[in-house]
Amino acid sequence: MQERLRAMSRREIARVVNAVILEPGDAGHLIKGLQIPALYVVGKDDYVGSPKEGTVIVQGGHISPHEAPEELTEAILRFLSN
Repeated sequence: MQERLRAMSRREIARVVNAVILEPGDAGHLIKGLQIPALYVVGKDDYVGSPKEGTVIVQGGHISPHEAPEELTEAILRFLSN
């Protein structure tokens, strides 16, 4: 993640900070319209996601794949085995 950020221009970083931290959007309307099975995962301390029925809550915040990789992997494998 650090390498990816280092490769970004200041303008790109400002856009990411705005989209993720300052004015995060709610993707709930996109998720509700899915026509395929989907796994909704939210970090316990995530300031963006809001748990909905059926949500898997894992440790961590907004970057659960980095903060709780084992827990997230377990949730994905459980989802795929159903």
